[in-house]
Amino acid sequence: MTDEKKSVAQEYIDVITQKVKAAQETGDIPGSYAFELGKKKVTMCLPRSVMAQKHMVHVRNNYLQTNSFEDEELLINMIVSNTTVDGHQVSVNDFDFSELEVLKTAYMDELLLPLSLGGDKAVGTYMGQVLGKGPKA
Repeated sequence: MTDEKKSVAQEYIDVITQKVKAAQETGDIPGSYAFELGKKKVTMCLPRSVMAQKHMVHVRNNYLQTNSFEDEELLINMIVSNTTVDGHQVSVNDFDFSELEVLKTAYMDELLLPLSLGGDKAVGTYMGQVLGKGPKA
């Protein structure tokens, strides 16, 4: 990897880290994320069900550990089922390979990462309360 690519990658990681820290401090976990992909207005949402959200985090974790095609396919299908383009529901077949990679990365970084880290913070707060060492709810 060239220094320029490392620099861009590090800058991206720094921006995501900053967003996650801000979400943790405020307790505000985003429920949706919208952006432009070419001429398409893409809106991605977390599922409303907490168990569906936990399932997505679990599938993401499996994919990151195994890097298997099956786990990636399941994750992408779950992401696309929670995505609209220009206000319309879409399917995997509506995107090319590079667009699916952008969707996967954006969803994991902008929605699933803050969700899972916010969950870690909530568990830490709860455990602190149980042990009598944390803030009271």
